[in-house]
Amino acid sequence: MSVKQKNLSVLSIHSYLEELKVRYCKIFPPKVEKIHYCEMNEEQEELYERVKSQYRNEDSKSPSIKWESTNLD
Repeated sequence: MSVKQKNLSVLSIHSYLEELKVRYCKIFPPKVEKIHYCEMNEEQEELYERVKSQYRNEDSKSPSIKWESTNLD
């Protein structure tokens, strides 16, 4: 598949999705978001802080955190 064909394919998909959006957005109700806050336990908080610090670290482009299976009850 040539670059032109790929670009045309992407444009076709984009146009189709836009058409669907215009057609069906009238049918669905508006989006409703509900935010629920909860306390984290100590283990969850430590993991959260590790992940957050890796993402904030400019040197780290892709975080490499080992997700361990733990009991969070």
